[in-house]
Amino acid sequence: LSDSLKLQSITAYREYNNTWGTDDDFTPFAARGAQGFNDLDFWFVSQELRLNGKIGDNVEFTVGGFYSDQRSTYYTRQDIRYIAPGLNFQFDGNDPINADSKAVFGTVIVRPTDAMTITGGLRYTKESKDYTFVRLNYDGTPSVFLGALNGLTATYAGDKVDWRIS
Repeated sequence: LSDSLKLQSITAYREYNNTWGTDDDFTPFAARGAQGFNDLDFWFVSQELRLNGKIGDNVEFTVGGFYSDQRSTYYTRQDIRYIAPGLNFQFDGNDPINADSKAVFGTVIVRPTDAMTITGGLRYTKESKDYTFVRLNYDGTPSVFLGALNGLTATYAGDKVDWRIS
């Protein structure tokens, strides 16, 4: 913007899919052992905006904001009947996960002399996260043994002020 005022934008985007299998009972018996299939779809975007400036020769500052949005879906098909032989511990999961973060921050650096630097910083962050369990039989009906988890959502929401003086 000028010799003493700069605006900086930092944008990130990431998307991927990861698929893997598991040997849940850790035995060498593939025909009798438990198995699992997993598929994770992940999406993330963030934006940070910073204003950096100088006041004279002895003061520098940065103020800015940050935002991120993250979404995932974790599909899993599990056969864990080895836990209780004869019971239907087979299930499909298709769990959505969401996480968001917002922050504002500022830092001031003052050099009263060539031999001394004083730095002060403040950041406020607000986050929220949720994970919803989906536990269904292979045919799509509610699981008798894992049904209590089906539709259960675990959530977190919080905020915090961090500071630094050096």
